[in-house]
Amino acid sequence: VHVGNFRITDDRRIAILDRNFFLEFDERQKNFYISLLGYSIFGNSEQMASTIADHLNIKDRHRIYNGLVKTVNEELGSDKPLTEKLIGVVKYLKSDHIRLPVESTLLIRNLHALQKFSESAGFESLNDALAYR
Repeated sequence: VHVGNFRITDDRRIAILDRNFFLEFDERQKNFYISLLGYSIFGNSEQMASTIADHLNIKDRHRIYNGLVKTVNEELGSDKPLTEKLIGVVKYLKSDHIRLPVESTLLIRNLHALQKFSESAGFESLNDALAYR
């Protein structure tokens, strides 16, 4: 995703012109991503770690789960933009050889690109850009 993939329409909506940006999710995936973003935005690290562990079938007693909880706590407690927090969690999972569904990686990468695009347009965050009227 790059700046050339976006257009602002006359009614002030964003048009995304990239066929690689289009992802289709089933209901389970939609619920996971909505929960993940919600927990990230509101800083609910315990629920976020639990949701990720459930979605990826990581058991509570497993060493990886404890590292996941620690990483999510650290990332959500940081001052980084939301998408960078999510990337930090993804990096932890990958470092422990947890396979993420490709659509998860694509979604987070594309959200990060939108974050950077928002910053280049003068907004502090993607949330600020989305709230702009």
